[in-house]
This record gives sequence, C-alpha cells and structure tokens, in this order.
Amino acid sequence: MPSEVLTARQMQVLALMAQGHNNAGIARTLVIEEKSIENHINAIFAQLRLKRERVANRRVRAVLLYLNEQGTRPTTADDTTVQSAA
Repeated sequence: MPSEVLTARQMQVLALMAQGHNNAGIARTLVIEEKSIENHINAIFAQLRLKRERVANRRVRAVLLYLNEQGTRPTTADDTTVQSAA
C-alpha cells in the first residue's frame, strides 16, 4: 500500500525510517534539511492515513506497513529465542 500512495522521495524516507534512522540521520543521508524530512514524514502519515493515537506510534505503524509491503518481517523476541536455540 505505501508504494501506491507515496512519492519516490517519501518511499526513500520511509525506507530509511525502516532501517532505524532518526530524522537527522535521514536528512544527512539524503542531503536535505531536517525540516524537509519532518515535512516528508508528516506527508507520509497523512497519505497512509495514520492518525495520532495514544496506543501506537505512527512512525512504527508506517514502518510496519512498509516492511509488510516489502515482504519483510521484523524479528521478534520469539524469533531470537528460536534462532538462539538452533
């Protein structure tokens, strides 16, 4: 779903978010101002219709949507336990 509604630049920002970069790190990587990153992230939230909630962080929800679309699943504590036991 993200690739259907986001611009190429927004997808770059979201991919860097998924890699764990903070806003300053994304700005350095893309060689643009941090304020521009904030604007891109707010646009991503709007395009993905991610509203502010007390329960879930919009940044995390956006990254999870991205990872789901990419066919990637984040490692959970349960996965780590299984891998360690193997």
